[in-house]
Amino acid sequence: MHGININNKPEGNIIWRGLGGHFDSISQIINEFIDNSISNFKGNNPIIKNIVICIEEKANNKVFISIEDSGTGFKNLDSAFTLGAQNAKDSPMNEHGFGFKHALATANPDNNSWHICTRDEEQSKKQKYTEIEASYKFEGFKAYQVDTHDKEWPGRLNGSGTYLSFTCSEDLFKTVTEGHQGNFGFETRVEFLIEDIGYIYSDLIKEDIANISIVYTDIRGIQKNKNVKAVEPDYEKFIEPGKGKEKVLLDGKSVSLEYEFGVMKVSGYRKYYKRNMSTSGVEIRFNGRVIATNIFQEIWDIEKHNSYNYLLIKLNLISDDLDDLPTTRTSKNGIRKGDPKLNDLFAWVREYLSEPKKSIKDIKHEVDLFKKLQELKKSQLPNLQTVTTEKNVFLGIKERIRIDLYQKTSDGLVIYEGKKDFTSVQDLYQLKMYWDGCIIDGLKPNTGVLIASTHPQSVKDLIKYMNQMTDSSGNNYHLILKTWKEEGIDYPEI
Repeated sequence: MHGININNKPEGNIIWRGLGGHFDSISQIINEFIDNSISNFKGNNPIIKNIVICIEEKANNKVFISIEDSGTGFKNLDSAFTLGAQNAKDSPMNEHGFGFKHALATANPDNNSWHICTRDEEQSKKQKYTEIEASYKFEGFKAYQVDTHDKEWPGRLNGSGTYLSFTCSEDLFKTVTEGHQGNFGFETRVEFLIEDIGYIYSDLIKEDIANISIVYTDIRGIQKNKNVKAVEPDYEKFIEPGKGKEKVLLDGKSVSLEYEFGVMKVSGYRKYYKRNMSTSGVEIRFNGRVIATNIFQEIWDIEKHNSYNYLLIKLNLISDDLDDLPTTRTSKNGIRKGDPKLNDLFAWVREYLSEPKKSIKDIKHEVDLFKKLQELKKSQLPNLQTVTTEKNVFLGIKERIRIDLYQKTSDGLVIYEGKKDFTSVQDLYQLKMYWDGCIIDGLKPNTGVLIASTHPQSVKDLIKYMNQMTDSSGNNYHLILKTWKEEGIDYPEI
């Protein structure tokens, strides 16, 4: 038997395009490069720990971006450019050996504009550096030693460090504002990016692990410079267990955990800590870097709702050993499901908070208040037969009009119409219509309740007049006004 040779050497540009697509936005791409810089700072502890990001708006719908640090430079070029290489890590932030290549391929899918320069302390003293340019390939891929007398260092920082640049499409740069409505210009998108970075690395910025600045230049050549500040929540108060640090067991391994359990105020940021459904819940960081956010249903198996928007739980796992931490996605924008360490972390949260309480303050519609009132009635009324928000009337004339709340006990039938804050004369007539529908369907209401936070004088005057009228069965209407607080619902909260 003779073997047949199979030529399976990959074609560089095809592999390069396959590497891209792991990141959802330009922010995630830039964060991957920042990770490398911060990892270098952590692993080598240089005296100066600066990161400068330059963004320049270009013609033809292009954006030029560079990221430069004051680290110690690339130690091993072979590992840095080898897919999945694990032998060039400076800290746990270099997790998979793919992120740097994935980010570069996503930023420059055409594999034609990226450019990297790096120098260690010795090279810097000799005024030399190492340069690597597109395109990435598996054969004939080279780095070159450059003398600064022949070709200047392209960055702004002195001494050792690494400079990386690429030109991307304007569409890729626009992903920084994806999901946010508005006609955003270049400068506003840069401000979104600054907030993204300040959020992801807030703990590290506060600890002076890195000083990050942004220099941006618009199409007119106007240049501005901003330092990235930590984006942090503002708490109304902490809830049990509050704020602290302890050891937790994750799949049998002891890991340090910093935690904050709080009631969040609405922030003034564009994207973060807005006390809404997309910025609340549980936030997980590894060694100060955000890994996963907006976690809720995965922990409590409860569908997320705006009445939980107040809740923010920040968890920061601290370890120098990657094996102690849950496994992240290669793009570091989430944790892989099914990880036993993650399940143990969720179980730890539930030990302190078995189930979050709903906050009436964050309820945005009376439908939610009626659902809460329905739950309250079910728990309080001793002889309850039916309480529902799904009862329809006018079935006798082949119509279906739903009552806000229908309450049937051995003492009689009570029907509700309501508004979250204020009632009007029209709402009172709506309640009367429900009553009439019940009569048509052979039901006899005992009381009709119009409920809200407050009732204007016009409604108070009209209800007296209506209660002098009779329905089609010859009985007087019995309509009353109530507030949510009178019914046991603490709305509005003070």
